[in-house]
Amino acid sequence: MSEALSFKVDWKTWNAKLKALNSLPQHIAVMTKSLTIFGVEKLKKLTPRSRGQGEHLAESWETNIFGTNPIQIQIYNVQRHRELVLRILEFGSKNHEITPRKKTALKFMWRGRLVYTKQVEHGGTKPYAMIAQTRADMMIRVSYLKQMVLREFVNKVEGAR
Repeated sequence: MSEALSFKVDWKTWNAKLKALNSLPQHIAVMTKSLTIFGVEKLKKLTPRSRGQGEHLAESWETNIFGTNPIQIQIYNVQRHRELVLRILEFGSKNHEITPRKKTALKFMWRGRLVYTKQVEHGGTKPYAMIAQTRADMMIRVSYLKQMVLREFVNKVEGAR
């Protein structure tokens, strides 16, 4: 379903109406920036946090906006070496065994104690779907912003003198 922008034209005030429409690209740019900030903040909030060391995944979301028609918003995590972790957090994982790859034992903190072991039975990870949920919320917001801008411009054009 396409959307139509309709309004009455009084040819005597046409120049004023065109000026009202000239600010549309600025409105779209502000809308895009607002939507991008919303998406990043939502992802930061939804990304599960652990007590691990180093920079946390939730703080590593960045953006890129490019194109004009269509405008494309790209939100990505700069910790590319942690892509598998992001996939597991998004989609979850089944029960699985963890064994050391390069060392002879696993080493980790458990309940305040340092533990060494040959293997661990991991109970799996529930899917957090933080990316899917953020995308869905952003699309709802896009629809709302689009309607708001259309109403505003119809009012500007009809009210221009």
